[in-house]
Amino acid sequence: DDDKYKIPGLIADLQDDFEVYYNKNLSLCTIRHYAKDSTFDFLKQREVILEQRSRNTLQLVVKE
Repeated sequence: DDDKYKIPGLIADLQDDFEVYYNKNLSLCTIRHYAKDSTFDFLKQREVILEQRSRNTLQLVVKE
């Protein structure tokens, strides 16, 4: 949930115990039961920031 009123308070609370970096304009894409050799057209216009793969699930953090 990207609540512009709650996020600054959450970040401030987390900074008490952690080093926090906050990025905007990112999306998490989760693809279940993907084919390993598949190409995804929706990624052609986006930058992949982080990728995690398991046997059944592909998760990508992409920049809008």
